[in-house]
Amino acid sequence: MGLIQTWFRTRGQRSQPMKPAEIGNGERAKVRLAAANAPTMIVFEPIGWDISLEVGEEIFVDLPLSDLSSLEIVVWETGLSVWLPYTGDQFVLDKDGREIEPL
Repeated sequence: MGLIQTWFRTRGQRSQPMKPAEIGNGERAKVRLAAANAPTMIVFEPIGWDISLEVGEEIFVDLPLSDLSSLEIVVWETGLSVWLPYTGDQFVLDKDGREIEPL
């Protein structure tokens, strides 16, 4: 099953756990998606792009904080469906922060 964790980053600072009052202030969020204890398929909708993670692997979705209120994550037996609003300003990053896929 996958693990979901949300972080935010501010200019020049390290990532910190996100606080609800900070949503919508023009900053960006990073949503951590990981394969916690089993291989996990993550599907990004509505575009249909997917990635498979092995146990211990993780990726991040980098998006504007304002998009978090429209983000929907559906957990199913062997994976996650991540529904994003279409803004063209969202990216999938690897654990080192390198872009894997623009969404």
